[in-house]
Amino acid sequence: AFVRRGRLEDHYLSLIAEIQARCDPQPHDPWPNHRISSGASLAVSLAAYTAVGGLPPMPVGEDAALTHVLKCAGFKVRHAMDVCVSTSCRLDGRAPGGAAETMRHRRDVPDAPCDADIEPALAAVRRALWKGVLRRQHAGDEPGVSDWARRLGLRADQARGLSSVSNHAAFEDFWLRVAALSPMLNRRPVLRPSDLPRQIERAEMCLRVLRRVRDETAVRGDTSRRSGSRATVAA
Repeated sequence: AFVRRGRLEDHYLSLIAEIQARCDPQPHDPWPNHRISSGASLAVSLAAYTAVGGLPPMPVGEDAALTHVLKCAGFKVRHAMDVCVSTSCRLDGRAPGGAAETMRHRRDVPDAPCDADIEPALAAVRRALWKGVLRRQHAGDEPGVSDWARRLGLRADQARGLSSVSNHAAFEDFWLRVAALSPMLNRRPVLRPSDLPRQIERAEMCLRVLRRVRDETAVRGDTSRRSGSRATVAA
């Protein structure tokens, strides 16, 4: 049951990673990629490590926290698929609430909740789409979307406060503030392994749509380029 659970989670996380990559593409972290921040597989330059003050002083979850502070400081994080490490599968660890304790609990309670950052597929798609829109706006590539704050359920004073920090804050920091304030982007209750088969179906359905949109966009772009070439030759 423990192994089946792991395979379900891995499959679902790979679908969510593709959804995020298609809705919010980043040149430095292209698909295929993943969204795991496991300490054993992290590599960071000394300059970046020093700039963020080193490893966050936390009893657990310091690896994901390090990735988080690096992004908020404006550093680029690459989730490379060719990085592979082996770690201990011990069930008795040193840190209360750490990986060993989590694995032991999931062995004893097969339908124990998944990690808190695993959310329903439709919520994940909505979050990824909005993150992509706001990233483009933050970069200045898409100056429109003037009503995004209203559509995300933010009050006027909240929108003004976010506008005041958007110009000087790294996007990840800005995004976290938006996500924390928006009732549309607040994370839903965590899923259990028994919920994942249905969520996998929904994620696959969403991906079929996203892939079709990509293919149609590519065809339109290719047609436009050909038409432009013919017009240039004719001229």
